[in-house]
Formats: sequence, structure tokens, C-alpha cells
Amino acid sequence: TRGETVQVDTTNILFVCSGAFNGLEKIVSRRKNEKYLGFGVSSGAGQGRRAAAQAGQAEGSMSSELEDQMERDRYFSDVEAQDLIEFGMIPEFVGRFPALVPFHSLTEDMLVRIL
Repeated sequence: TRGETVQVDTTNILFVCSGAFNGLEKIVSRRKNEKYLGFGVSSGAGQGRRAAAQAGQAEGSMSSELEDQMERDRYFSDVEAQDLIEFGMIPEFVGRFPALVPFHSLTEDMLVRIL
């Protein structure tokens, strides 16, 4: 049997979410109808996180790793709530985020400095 549910007023609760979000940049790119990392997104590409992640694994990269990371960061700065929902997050949870703030990628030097 299930336990009792408890209602919680989330008015004054700040929801914070972080993660790698592998493939989210593809969803943003598709929404903006732009190419991603020099490769066009095929018109028959599937929707959602799984298709975006598979497309990312299937593509090679002719640009330098730093340029690729800078382009990913640019796409992450344009993320909207609908992109997170298409990525697979629950709409009711995404609706609790008062603001979407992307972080930039960390370089090896940044990681060493953190340690």
C-alpha cells in the first residue's frame, strides 16, 4: 500500500537543477533551425532527448574541441523551458523554475584551479 500524500506549499521553495544535459544543445539548435557544429540536422531526425543524444554520438567533429565547447555553451545560453520539456523533464517541474541560468563549460585549467 502507498503511504499518505502530504501537500507542501512550494511558494517559497527554490528549485535548482543541474546536470550534463547531453543532447540539449541539439534540441535548441533544431528549435532555432540552425546548424550545430558545422553539421546540418537532418529533416527526418526524431524528437527528444534520445534522438538528440544519438545524433550527437553519430556525428564527427571537424572543429577544435574548444570551438565546439564554445558553440555548445552558446546554445545552452538560449535554452527555454520548452526545450527542457522536450528533453524529457516533467512540465510541472520545469514550471517551478523561476529562471533558467546556464553555466559555461569548465576548461582543464579551471578544473585544476578548483582542486
